[in-house]
Amino acid sequence: MQNDKLIALYCRLSKDDEQNEESGSIIHQKKMLQQYALSHHMFNTKLYVDDGWSGTNFERPAFKEMMKNIIQNKISTIIVKDHSRLGRNYLVIGSLMDTFQQNCIRYIAINDGIDTANGTDELLPMRDLFNEWYPKDTSKKIRAVQHSMALRGEHITGSVPYGYTSITINGKKTYITNPETAPNVKKIFQLCIEGYGPTQIARILQEEHIMSPGAYLYHKTGKYKTARRENFPYIWDKSCIIHILENRTYTGCVVNGKTKKISYKSKQVIRQPESEHIIVEKMHEAIIDDETFELVNARRKQRRRPTRFGDVDDFSGLIYCKDCGQRMYHCRSTSIKTENYYYVCRTNLKAGQSCSSHFIRNNIIKQELLKKINQLSNYIINNEDKFILDYLQMSKKEKKERLVKIDIQINEANSRLSIIENMFKQTYEDYKNHLLSDEHYKLLTYKYDQEHNELNNKIQFLQEKLASEHRQFDDLQTFISKIKKYNNITEIKRDDLFALIEKIYIYKRPQKNSTTVQPKIEIHFRHITNPI
Repeated sequence: MQNDKLIALYCRLSKDDEQNEESGSIIHQKKMLQQYALSHHMFNTKLYVDDGWSGTNFERPAFKEMMKNIIQNKISTIIVKDHSRLGRNYLVIGSLMDTFQQNCIRYIAINDGIDTANGTDELLPMRDLFNEWYPKDTSKKIRAVQHSMALRGEHITGSVPYGYTSITINGKKTYITNPETAPNVKKIFQLCIEGYGPTQIARILQEEHIMSPGAYLYHKTGKYKTARRENFPYIWDKSCIIHILENRTYTGCVVNGKTKKISYKSKQVIRQPESEHIIVEKMHEAIIDDETFELVNARRKQRRRPTRFGDVDDFSGLIYCKDCGQRMYHCRSTSIKTENYYYVCRTNLKAGQSCSSHFIRNNIIKQELLKKINQLSNYIINNEDKFILDYLQMSKKEKKERLVKIDIQINEANSRLSIIENMFKQTYEDYKNHLLSDEHYKLLTYKYDQEHNELNNKIQFLQEKLASEHRQFDDLQTFISKIKKYNNITEIKRDDLFALIEKIYIYKRPQKNSTTVQPKIEIHFRHITNPI
C-alpha cells in the first residue's frame, strides 16, 4: 500500500563545515525536512544524508541507496530543501524527473515551491540549467586561481616528490633536498644512463636494501601503512622508477598542469601533453641537471632490447628508411666480421619489392656521421651568428605554412567537437521525448562518445605540435650549445648519439649493388626541425 511506503528526506552539502561530526547546514536541512513532513502528516520518514558531496557527482552513497529503494518500490515521496540539493546536472536531473514520474514518486522541493502532486513546474528545466551553471562558474574561478598560482611557480598539489622535503618560507611552500633520499634519486638516473631498465634498477635497489618511497614515508611518519610497506620495505615497483625518471621536478622546476579533469561534472583525470604543462624553472635546488634529465629521457624513448649477443648496437633505434619511413633492421651474426655489420630496410625484408634494401654498413654510417658532426660543429664555432640567421630564414616560410596548417586543423577539430556536443544533447532530448528506442540511443551515444574522445586526442596532439613550433629559437640555442662540444671528434658514444640525434634517414643507393657509391645519409638532430 502507498501509506506503507517511505517518505525520503534527502539532504546534501558539498563543502565540509563540520560541527560535532556533521555540518551545520546538514543539521538545518534535516530539521527543516522533518518539520515539513510532520506538519503535512507524513510520518513514515527516512533520512538520506550526503555530507561533503558535490551536486555534479551522482555516485553519492545516500543518493544511490535512495535510488535503489525507488527501484525496489519502497518510496512514495521525496522531499528536499531546494531543487539543487538533488543535483547539479541538467541532463541527469531531467532523466531523474522522468524516473520519478514513471515510478509514481511525488517530488517536493520546499524552498522552490515544487510539488509534483500539484502538476509539473514548466520552469523546472530552466531551474536545472541554472543549478548546473553554479558549479560550472565555481569551477572556472578555482581553475583561474590555480592557474595564477602555477604561473608564479607555486606548488598546487600536496604531495612531495621522493628525494625532497617541503618547508614553508614567508607563507610559500618550497622544496629542499632530503639528504637521506636525494642520493637514491641520483643513483636511479645514473643506472639508467649506464643502460639499466626500470625493472633492473628496481632489482638493484632491492638488493642494496634501499627502502621504496612508500616504505620510507611509512617508517618516517607512521602514515599510509600497508602490509607490503611494513613487511617488504625494499621492494620497488617498475612504475615508481619510471615516474622518477620522467619527473622534471628533479631539475629544480615546479611543474603544474600535468593533469586535468575532463569536466567539473566528472572526477576523471586525463594526462596533459607536455605543451600544456606550466613549467617555472629554478624554484628549488636541483637534484639532477638538465642535460642528465634530457639524456635519460632521450635514451628511454629509443630504448632497444639487447640482442642474443648480449649488447645493443650504437645506432639501434636511430636508423630509418627514407622511402618507406620504417625503422631499419640491423644484421649481424657470428659469421660476419664486426666491421661488416649492416642495416637493411625492414619493409624490403618482409615484403620484397615494395621497397629497396637501402643496404648500408655500420662503418659507413659512423664515418658519415662523424664527418657531418665535425663539419657542422666547426662551422657553428666560427660562424654562429650567420648559422642562426640562415637557419631561421630557411625555416621561416616552412614554419609559417606549418603553423597555418596546424591552426586550420585545430579549428576544424574544435568545430566538429561543438557539433558532437550539440548532437549529444539533441539525442538525449529525442530519447527523453520517446523519439528514440533504448538500443538506438545507446548506439548513437557510443558513436558520439568515441568520436568525441578521438577529437580531444587530436586537438591535444596538434596543440603540442603548435607549442613545439613556437619554441624554435630556444631549441636552436640548445642545439648550438650541444653541437659545439663535438668539435674534431673521432669517436661518439651511444649516450651522446641519443642526446644529439633524433633520427638518421638512409636514402636509396643511387647505383644498385655498387660498392663504391654509398647511399645519402640525412641526419635529424634534436631541438631543430630542418634536417642536415
